[in-house]
Amino acid sequence: MNANQNTNQQIKNVTVTIIFDGSALNRDEKIGGNILSIKKMKVNGSERSYLSKPSLRHHLYNTLQTAFEEDWKGAKVTGQGKVVQFDLTQDDILSSAELDAFGYMYTIAGQKSLTRKGPVHITKAVSLFPFETDLAFYANHDLINRGVKQGLDVKPSPYNKEEHSSYYKLSLTIDSKIFGNDEWIIEEKPDYDGENLVIKIQSPQIATLKEVEKVEEEGNSFFKIGEKKVIIEGQELKVDKGLMREDKKKADEEEAPITFDPSFLEGTGRRKPNIKVMSDKYNLNEENQYEFLISKHDYNGDQKTLRIEISAVKKIPCKQSQQIDSGFEIYESENGIIKYKSVQTGGPFQILFELNTKEKKQRIKEVLNTFVSGLEAKSSGEPNTTRPLLIIASGLKVPSPIFHSFIDMEKKSSSIIGIKDCVEKENLWIDGKIYLEDSEKISVAEFLKKNTKIEPSWQTFVESLGLTEDKDETAQN
Repeated sequence: MNANQNTNQQIKNVTVTIIFDGSALNRDEKIGGNILSIKKMKVNGSERSYLSKPSLRHHLYNTLQTAFEEDWKGAKVTGQGKVVQFDLTQDDILSSAELDAFGYMYTIAGQKSLTRKGPVHITKAVSLFPFETDLAFYANHDLINRGVKQGLDVKPSPYNKEEHSSYYKLSLTIDSKIFGNDEWIIEEKPDYDGENLVIKIQSPQIATLKEVEKVEEEGNSFFKIGEKKVIIEGQELKVDKGLMREDKKKADEEEAPITFDPSFLEGTGRRKPNIKVMSDKYNLNEENQYEFLISKHDYNGDQKTLRIEISAVKKIPCKQSQQIDSGFEIYESENGIIKYKSVQTGGPFQILFELNTKEKKQRIKEVLNTFVSGLEAKSSGEPNTTRPLLIIASGLKVPSPIFHSFIDMEKKSSSIIGIKDCVEKENLWIDGKIYLEDSEKISVAEFLKKNTKIEPSWQTFVESLGLTEDKDETAQN
């Protein structure tokens, strides 16, 4: 076991449950054309407003970007057809804190997708008081008055918005075992070129078109097969529909993969080398051309052939390590290590990414400190925050939001319910002391705050999770 793995085991999982005073930020669909609704759900027979998990993930990440700009740069994305996804050829959990914390899905045509569940889990923020059907009326009076003064014949455009101000309950849980670690299963063996570990995420697909003429016209170049065009701009290919055919398995299938018509391909026999572009990877534009991304192309003017290749290749700058770890070949990158071995003779291959411990601890601390400091959130130009009025947190042996279901609030008195249960009831997953912070607005009984299970200092609590940097880590990194 290497030093990085040994230190990772000392970092505890953690859960944090908060209550904050806020507004329903998460808008839903329009009702009746001009009423902006908010997201609502039934809880114990009453209607409550809520902020969805995707919305809160967005606010959490945006706040991390604002507070720690260098550490939380946005991961690169790629998109064609109907799917926009993170580009794993450009980023991974070592280079991107976003992919590390929140996970990803990367679909590969004809192969199993690469997916990772993020270690940062967040619940919905559900209001603790019922929604009372508050509805506000708005109109653009200021602009109308300006228009009238300029002699324009303008009238207001009124609209309505549902509103709800309430206390909200929200929980965050971090799985420290997953944080900073990732696993890929790849069909082809990675290569090392002396400077980069080269990983073929998608096995290359190749099609070679024959009888292709290159045409120069008004400073632009494109390719023609007869009267049919192939246009290549960077990595985007546009090809006349007549050069392709749909690979339908069912006669009534609306969306099917596309391949080049074999009659336009070089080679003999029925099974000529071809490419298959899945339905979520291409568009059919207004000029009746298919559009999709390719990896590279090569035109041979003498043979009149155009070679098209689709693949996904990742290059990671690193140096080969002399360490040996259970049959893995190990490579050291800027922020951690990458290692691989064959699952069975000839493949597939298991690739492991391990973030260095110093960087891992820094990312976890930034997520925790951002969450308890309050997320930046805006709705319709109105600034809001999730700054907690109450916080309860603990280290965990098993990553689970163990306090979430206990916490509630009495509507008449606004007094908190459930803290005593959280503190005094035994729970096998609690690892260490419980952090508890209240406020004048939402206060907790003094005898609970004086309980020996309670840690009153946030800094001390964070350190107790194993998030302090030691000399061995400094030397390692």
